[in-house]
Amino acid sequence: PTLSGIAPAAYIGNYKALTVPTPCCGLDGNAPEIAKAIEQAVADGMDVINLSLGEPEVEQSRDIVVKAIDGAAKAGVVPCIAAGNDGGDAGKGSVGSPGTAPLAITAAASTTGRNRPADIIASFSSIGPTPYSLQLKPDVTAPGVAVLSSIPKASFDEFSGTSMASPHVAGAAALLKQLHPTWTVAQVK
Repeated sequence: PTLSGIAPAAYIGNYKALTVPTPCCGLDGNAPEIAKAIEQAVADGMDVINLSLGEPEVEQSRDIVVKAIDGAAKAGVVPCIAAGNDGGDAGKGSVGSPGTAPLAITAAASTTGRNRPADIIASFSSIGPTPYSLQLKPDVTAPGVAVLSSIPKASFDEFSGTSMASPHVAGAAALLKQLHPTWTVAQVK
């Protein structure tokens, strides 16, 4: 069957910011590389960016990724960020950076309704308030349980996580930007 995403006509840019393999977690990256990728997406004229990565929140004046996210938003680019998957272990206060960026749309994961109740926040999804800045995050929920996604070699599989939810939000933001090109990031959010 033909498969389609949330915003099927969107032009998609791909920025490789996570490049150092680690034994426990796969690819890893440092804040300067991530901030540079965000800045490059802004320079390239992207309307929406999606980040599905994270680390513990620190004082926001010291967090260059949060600064880059908020800078992108001030430049008119809608930032959509995965909230994280530590809610089951850490509970409240488990949303990490850069989901803590004040101007970002931070996405929690909800169930999709396939063989289970729909629109319930997933047990693993990180929840707020944010641990350091005490913001009410995440901002929205989106399908993040048993989501069909592509994998290498032109195949598909189901995955769960806020990394499945934030692309849904980014796609919805892209559709809103197409429908309302003069809307600000705050209006889209």
